[in-house]
Amino acid sequence: GLRMAADWARFRKALCRLLGADESSRSLRCVERLVAEPSATVKGELQVSVGQWSRVLLWFGPLDAGFLGRVEAVLRCGWFHGLCDSATAFKLLDKLPDGSFLVRFSEASEPRAGVFTLSRKTKDQVVHQRFPHFPGQGVKFANVMYPDMLKFVAAFEHDPNLSLKFPCPGSPYADLFPELSTTSIPVR
Repeated sequence: GLRMAADWARFRKALCRLLGADESSRSLRCVERLVAEPSATVKGELQVSVGQWSRVLLWFGPLDAGFLGRVEAVLRCGWFHGLCDSATAFKLLDKLPDGSFLVRFSEASEPRAGVFTLSRKTKDQVVHQRFPHFPGQGVKFANVMYPDMLKFVAAFEHDPNLSLKFPCPGSPYADLFPELSTTSIPVR
């Protein structure tokens, strides 16, 4: 029958062969954090489900020479919070000043593949805005295409309407980048 999950160790080796990557690279650890889940059948082993892998490809694809770099570049950003629902985003941002923000995977009954959400504090309210990623093209926000997520965020750092000034602390990926210092944001 059709297998709906693969052993992470075998998957990692195949992905490294395909992309010419080092198995011990940080970019591979980033991918692991996004796709590897505890195995339902083998205690202590990790697996990759077809569903989660396909979502990651839609969020960060295409699967080309730049794939691992795109994943690592986004997870490196303190403002990226990955699988974070709107209630959690609200709690994280509520006590922070206007201009605080985070980017996360968009959620519905299950995460919407290829769609991100910008959650930001503005006028003492937390606002959530979805925007899609088009593999090989970039992200689209307010009918404008940006080549990647980093350029999208950078475009609005000084925009008076969105004003993305303060990355929300607490990214679940911060431990992958111990060399990055965390900025402190004044809490009200």
